[in-house]
Amino acid sequence: MKLLRRLGCLVGRHERWRERVWRDGSFYKGICRHCRVPMVQDAKRRWHVDRGR
Repeated sequence: MKLLRRLGCLVGRHERWRERVWRDGSFYKGICRHCRVPMVQDAKRRWHVDRGR
């Protein structure tokens, strides 16, 4: 089952790890539960991969 979740990461369907979320200024940041890629929450409360903008 973990392999299927990792495959989801390869196609861009990351899952936020709820225990690893913190507030960074006015943004919430976290990491993907399966591949540990950094993520950020946008103004509409959707999570995206943090590209360091």
